[in-house]
Amino acid sequence: MEEPTPSPRILLADDDPVLRAHLTETLTRSGYEVSEVADGGAALEAVKRLRPGCILLDILMPGLDGYWVCRALKADPETAPIPILLLTALSRKEDLLQGLGAGAEDFIRKPFDQQELLARVEAQLRVKQRHDALVKERNDLRALLDVSQAVSSTLRSRDIFQIIVRETARIIESVRCSLVLIADDPRYAYVLASHDDAAVDRLKIELAKYPEMQEAIRTRAPVLIDDVHAHPVLAPVRDQMRKLPLTSIYVLPVILRNQVIGTLFLRTAKALRLHSPRELKLCQVIADLAATALQNAQTYENLEVNVAHLEQLTLLDDLTGLPNRRFLRKRMQEEFTRAQRHRHPLACVLYDLDNFKQVNDQWGHARGDEVLQQVAQLLRANLRTSDVVARYGGEEFVALLPMTEEPGALAEARRICRVVQAHRLAGATRGVRLSVSAGVGVYPGPEIRTAEDLLSQADRALYRAKEVSKGDAALASPAASS
Repeated sequence: MEEPTPSPRILLADDDPVLRAHLTETLTRSGYEVSEVADGGAALEAVKRLRPGCILLDILMPGLDGYWVCRALKADPETAPIPILLLTALSRKEDLLQGLGAGAEDFIRKPFDQQELLARVEAQLRVKQRHDALVKERNDLRALLDVSQAVSSTLRSRDIFQIIVRETARIIESVRCSLVLIADDPRYAYVLASHDDAAVDRLKIELAKYPEMQEAIRTRAPVLIDDVHAHPVLAPVRDQMRKLPLTSIYVLPVILRNQVIGTLFLRTAKALRLHSPRELKLCQVIADLAATALQNAQTYENLEVNVAHLEQLTLLDDLTGLPNRRFLRKRMQEEFTRAQRHRHPLACVLYDLDNFKQVNDQWGHARGDEVLQQVAQLLRANLRTSDVVARYGGEEFVALLPMTEEPGALAEARRICRVVQAHRLAGATRGVRLSVSAGVGVYPGPEIRTAEDLLSQADRALYRAKEVSKGDAALASPAASS
């Protein structure tokens, strides 16, 4: 439903109070709203404040004359479309040409004929209305183009949703426009995007608090509420609505494959019935595009999950299930950078199974694999949750211990060596005697400038542990290991 179009406002700028009164009476009787000013400076201020539909401007006024005011208004893109009719008693051709050169649309000679005045004003208002309609149509088509291009683009889902709510809010001039996804549980929904708050992302809401949204979902039709304080649908939440600076609500169901999957939820501070059916139809088109966007997002996010799963598989060791060397390199660089930035210690422990070749030679590679799997489980079970453990290759494993200095790292490495040695292997590997040696490197330390330096120090320490006593841990520095 539309309300009658409000009466056009005319701005009258003339320094003659008698003429202003006469013109105002004539225009008012014809249904126009008239605002009066007495000089050019006041006219400029009033145009910016009132945005009239037409301006009647005297040429000869104190201060800024009509030519100057006309040129200033036509030079501003915001006020240039407003038609200006110059009021003048001048009759010379040069005066008229100067007025047209300043940008005026027409002249009205003093003393004026009442019928001619009204006819010229009405003609200019019709031109202005056609201009405004074309501008609005252009902007609306641009909004549809932006949304349709976004939906078919490679933008992230959140960016697409943000474009949808932004353009819908612009068309309706709403206080807030949100795109809402209905949850699997019919009691809840998720706000995917809101044009006034870009941080909103999958905000969970209870549908019981939004009866207007429930109505749109139930009826599968738009719900237009002109007055939030009187509409019966909002009776259950009337007290809460009184606290909000809202007048109208418009809910558009987003339908995909004959099922409501979400809504476009608009709330405004003025009556929506002032908007044309064309604007509401545009919003419906955007709602249809939103359905496609949600479908694409679901497909894309499923693909993202699959890609993430594949990437995760490339970072895991097939045999032990521990992160592999590729993962270790990446994570080690991250931890080393963090340790440098915050000046915290970082320990790296390299574990190596002793005499593992003999296990493979005596028991076979299948049982050797079982031994590696059980050692991986031991390491995973006995390290802190903040520690990182990975299979480095062959029978070698690496543990990263953030916030751990040399004494603590050496003690932890020796504890793990004892745990492994005390473990009784299960299954087909029962009877295999097992021990592990460990080398410990700690940042900060001499000659450790990179993550690779830290790993190299742990490797040197492991070599020393093997030389001194297998089944134990060592630091690179002999003095520190004693």
